[in-house]
Amino acid sequence: MKKKNISVIRIIGIVLVTGAVLISLITGLPSLMGYKSYAVTSGSMEPAINVGDVIYAKSVDPEELVKGDIITYYSNGITVTHRISDIDTDNRQFITKGDNNGLEDIMPVDYDEVIGKVVYYTNTFGPFITFLSTFTGKMILFGMLLGGFILWEIGDHIR
Repeated sequence: MKKKNISVIRIIGIVLVTGAVLISLITGLPSLMGYKSYAVTSGSMEPAINVGDVIYAKSVDPEELVKGDIITYYSNGITVTHRISDIDTDNRQFITKGDNNGLEDIMPVDYDEVIGKVVYYTNTFGPFITFLSTFTGKMILFGMLLGGFILWEIGDHIR
């Protein structure tokens, strides 16, 4: 019985490709399921949600939101995540407040500015996911994939 030699180069290639695919699935799967992810850059929601955490927001009908829900919304061109402290149903607006802020936000949030309700947040992979969303992070991931395929192919030809 003849054993097939698997070169170290091929194994490294397989590991790189597998790693790149798994990372892509972990970071891309939530968006395929309808969630939007955001990296938290301010401490306005501490201690519940901290700087560096990643939040996942799911699009919802604003009519279903209730006082106490954490929402992500657009405000003057930036994305904000705060808790609903009151609801003005007549004007179709939410009054929001960061948990760590002393006062409610000055500007109410119109229903149509709501991106979604925060359904999950984590600090486990926050900095890593944030890095992967940068150009450099994407290039490194692409390099892992391309380099892995090249090494895998080279390893197939070395016996």
